[in-house]
Parts: sequence; C-alpha cells; structure tokens
Amino acid sequence: MVDAGLHDHADRLKESVIGVEVYRRDPSYDPRTEPIVRTEARRLRAKLDEYYQTLGPHDPVRIDLPKGGYVPRFEFRPAPAPEPAREPEAPRAPDPPPPPPPRRSRLPWVAAACLVGAVAVLYLLLRPASPALWTVVTPLTSYPGDEFQPALSPDGKQFAFVYNAESDNYDIYVKLLDTGTPLRLTTNPAHDVHPAWSPDGRYIAFLRVSPTRKELFVVPSLGGAERKIADISAAEAAWSAEASVMHDPGPAWSPDGLYLAIGDRQGSDGSDAIYLIELATGKRRKLTSPDPASIGDSRPAFSPDGRRLAFVRTSSQRGIMDVFSVPVEGGAEKQLTNDRKTIGGLTWASSSRILFSSNRAGGNTLWSMPARGGRPDQVLIAGRGVRHVAASADGTRVLYTDRIQNSNIWRVKLASGHAGPPERFLASTGRNDSPQYSPDGRRIVFGSDRSGWYEIWTANADGSNLLQLTSFRGLPVGSPRWSPDGREIVFDAVKDGRSVLYRMDSNGGQPQLFVEDAGDAMMPTWSRDGRSIYFSTRREGSALTLWKKPAGGGALKEIMRDGSGDALESADGREFICSDIVDGIRESTGDGAGVHLIPALAAARTRRYCAVTSRGIYFLRSQEPPEIDFYDFATRQTTALAVMSATPVSGTPSLTASPDDQWLLYAQVDAKGSDIMMLTGLP
Repeated sequence: MVDAGLHDHADRLKESVIGVEVYRRDPSYDPRTEPIVRTEARRLRAKLDEYYQTLGPHDPVRIDLPKGGYVPRFEFRPAPAPEPAREPEAPRAPDPPPPPPPRRSRLPWVAAACLVGAVAVLYLLLRPASPALWTVVTPLTSYPGDEFQPALSPDGKQFAFVYNAESDNYDIYVKLLDTGTPLRLTTNPAHDVHPAWSPDGRYIAFLRVSPTRKELFVVPSLGGAERKIADISAAEAAWSAEASVMHDPGPAWSPDGLYLAIGDRQGSDGSDAIYLIELATGKRRKLTSPDPASIGDSRPAFSPDGRRLAFVRTSSQRGIMDVFSVPVEGGAEKQLTNDRKTIGGLTWASSSRILFSSNRAGGNTLWSMPARGGRPDQVLIAGRGVRHVAASADGTRVLYTDRIQNSNIWRVKLASGHAGPPERFLASTGRNDSPQYSPDGRRIVFGSDRSGWYEIWTANADGSNLLQLTSFRGLPVGSPRWSPDGREIVFDAVKDGRSVLYRMDSNGGQPQLFVEDAGDAMMPTWSRDGRSIYFSTRREGSALTLWKKPAGGGALKEIMRDGSGDALESADGREFICSDIVDGIRESTGDGAGVHLIPALAAARTRRYCAVTSRGIYFLRSQEPPEIDFYDFATRQTTALAVMSATPVSGTPSLTASPDDQWLLYAQVDAKGSDIMMLTGLP
C-alpha cells in the first residue's frame, strides 16, 4: 500500500486487487463473501495506532489508512524542538560549529528513511509467523495395498496407521518410525479407521465402521482386549467399501487424557457437530454449533496445550470446507480459512501453527498457517497427493498419507452386439472421467485435471483438438451434458458453498447460471427436444428429489423423490432414471408419471454408468469384476458386452455410447494406492 501510494498507483489499491496480489486469492474470488482484505485493513489500522502511540510518537512521517479505502495518507510532522543547552562549567569559548546543510536538501532523505523504518516496523508487526522448515521427505511404509491415516505416538518413536494388506479388511497397525515389522492391533471384519493415541501412549482410540454400525473403541497400543466407548451416528462416518476415501469424523484424544473429541449428531440434529466424550463416564458435551443445513463438523484436533480445538466445517456435499477453531472450555468459534475448498487432513504443528491439506492451489497439497488464522504457506516438498496429516508437538516431524490415483477414459469398438478389446483413449497422469458423446458423435466432453485443476474439456471424437472450457480453479465441477443441438453444455459446479447448474457454449465462453436457488442442484441432463433440463436436488436431509425445468426458464416440476439420479430420455421421449443409490433402472411414462422398475434391470446398480441411445440402454452391472451390459428395447433382453479391468470411477456419469452405437467410452481407476511419508527438518 505504501509503495503504491508513493508511486501514484492508488488505482491499484482496490479490495479485489489486494486480495489477489497480496493474499494470493484466485482472480475469481468474491470480496463480499471473503472479506479478508477488510479484516486485515482493520488490523493494520489498529497496529498503526499502536505503533505511533508507543514506538513512533516523534516520527517525522506518520502513515494512516483512512476508513473506507485502502489508499494510505502521509503526514510530514515537524521535528520536536531541541532541549536548551546547559550552562558550561568553565568559561571556555566553544569552537565555531560547522554551517548546517540547507534544510530543503535534508527533508526528503529524512522522510524516506522514516518511511523505510515505518514500513519495516509494520512488516515485523503484521507478517505471519514464520512457517516450519522441513527439508527431508522419508517414506515410512511402501507395502502393497493402502496405508493411510497415520497417528504419531506422544514420544515420537512410533506411529499407528490403517492398512488393508491388499484385502478388503482395514485394520489398525502400529510400527516404529525407523525399523521393525508392523504390529496388527485389530482383526474385525468391519473397517477399523482413524487411530488416535492417548497422551501417555498406552492406548489407541479408533472408529469401527460397518454398513450397519459406527462404534468408538479403545485398544492397548501393545495389543489386547478392546473396550467400546460409544455408538456414533455421524453422517461423515458413513461406510464405504474403500475405507481410504471415507470421511474423517475423528476421534482426537485430549492432552489431559480425559476426553475424546469426535464428529457426531444426536436426535434431530441436522448436521454433525464436535462432541467431547468423557472417557470415565461416557457423558457427552456438544462443543460446536454448525448450521443445520450444512453437513457439519469433523476432523477435530486439539492444540498441544489442550486449550483450543481445530476442526473442519463442511457446508455442502460438494466438498466445500474451511478450518475453524473453538476454545475447549466453550466459547465463540473462529473461522481460520475462507477458501471453500476440500480439506483432507488437519493437525497442530505447534501451539501457534496449524497444518492442513487442501486443493486450494490444485492437487492436494500441504499448507501451514498461524493458529490465529492468516495467509497459509504452501509446503511444496510434500507433493500433490497429501491426506491425513499428523505432527509432533514441536512440529519437527510431520506424517501424512501420500495418495496416488490415476483414472482414464477407455474406448471399445462395438460390432454386432459385442465389444472389441478396450484401448486407453483419453489419459494423463491424473484424473480423466465423465465422458459424453455429442449428439452428432463428432465431439466428446469430459472432465480432467491435466491443467492442475479439475475442469471440463472437449475433444474431437478421435481424441484430438483438446480444449479446456471452464476455469473454476479447484471449486468442484462435473456432470457435463450436451444439449440436443450440440451448441451448449450444462454442468454442475459450486458457487457460494452450494451446488448450482451452469450452461455454456460448447466452444467456450462465460458460463451462465441456470439454477442456483433449489438447494444443492446437481446431475443435470437435457430432454431430447431440448426444451427442458432434468436435475436432482438434496433439500431434506440426504433424500434426493428429481426435477424438470424449462430450458428457457420457468417453474420447476417434481418428477421423483428418494433415490433419484440421472434422468435420460430415449428418442421417443420416454424417461429412464438411473440412480446412484438404489438398485435398478426406472422408467416413466412421462413427466414422472407411472414410475416403475424395468423387470430385467431391477438388480442393476449402475453407479451413474448409464447411457440411453435409440436402440437401448448401456449400463454398468456393479459386481466383481464390473460388467458393462446392454438392454435392447426391441427384444427386452440384456447382453453382456465387456468386463472392466479396474474399478469404475465413483460418482461421475462415466459411460457413453456414440449415437450410431459403434463406440463405447467408460472411465476406470487404472492405478491407486497410498503410503505414509514423514517430513523432518528445522522447527
């Protein structure tokens, strides 16, 4: 600000410009919803007042920042009058003083020196605490399968973690940092996840999750009998066959050893909150109060002194998260970040510093920030696949999960109802999914993070002429679908913490909002005549409702409640509903009337892998191994086409057939795994 004011660049001292250039916000950020510049300006004014009242009351230059703007004001003040000279003790005539330099030549130099001093003082007052310096990355595990969720022991000599040993059984293990074979602590068929050490190192708390139950347990760190602490109802603790992608409600063990903190909900609570469970009595105390319309709070982490607890608040199903903290004794919650991005791990590196992993700059990288909040610093040495962060109390050792996942789009040639050998088609080292053929079969729209952020792209049908359409830079975006004339693409994305629908020209341009006031709007598709757009919303708890809205604007029409998903029309206008959460493909006689299961497809679990052409329905039969089948409208028979060689990508519309039924595209996870890494260096 001072530099811009001195060089007559006041036009650059705008809130949005400062947010981007000083606080490293994305150019698309909205100062109305993220007031970091106004907040720091208030803090700067207070620090300036404090400085001139204490250290700089006699400075010849005073810098002020008037309220309502960001252009500094400079006040050149006269130097204080010198004290009267003392009477000399001896009547000796003094030497004649040298002639003083011209006053005009000294003032600019004095002013400049004072400005430099003032700016230096302000920098020392306002700069964030220096982040820890980690210089060495050491792998702690490299076993086949997935190792994740490390927890460092209080003495810093060993760590607990979750491991599946290339099976479907995830259990708790303990291992020394430098050597040794892991010790397996649990063997239950359910998922045992989220280990947390007791302060004395004698016990480990963990969460046991099955499709029907969620329970909090404690087990001795050397092995022995388990003790159940409580049943848990947190939505964030929902079971998934792949435990490494499950959310983290906790637990975290308090430094005094008396409490376990965990995300949970009770009774009619609309969202998860952080609760403290007293180990001796089982009594619970609710510590946080999220908005009932949000998903809620998770990933609790106690400060080393036990006075504050950091946690992650999730505002929507689309992974919109921020870091908060709250006094453990109760009190006002404080928001520490305002990124509205995905957070994969959270811990304290010291009493004054917090570490978290986030996609705030592309990938999933490690960030360090002051515990009071402020600008985070990126820890580049950790890489771009960081999850599940843990640290020693002094911050000299940081453990994290290094996760690798590569998904690609595959293509198969269809001939006489059979599929040829699959070939890798649209691929990169990261994520590629959600392919959809254009109505004329000449182009493909898909999602990819090949630019560093996951965005929507198009390509020619042969894979050439790649074009990036969107630039949301880390905000969730997906489910692209072509309009029947091929001129537009509709998709869902996140705006202000909610999932909304956009439309944009298929050749690029500025996306235009289509639906933003219907709760979390997602999974859009077009009607065959192009006059309407189907989409689902999540308004009441976890129930999905399918709607239809005129493409030119107008009132919504409810199609189906509970278990809705992608609505796809056939050439004759019949509606087919491929759900992501219930079995079977449903058919409607029109506008949601007479919805019924197709008998031959009642057992199909499509996982959003569903495509309708003039001849029939291509869908995924979710089994092991996953199989792509075809349901023929004419014969009402189902034919197996191809077997996928890897796991389907979760939660995306990743199956499409060319309009002439000659080509089939699908996405699968070609490589995945996770290891535990350690950062060491200077604190």
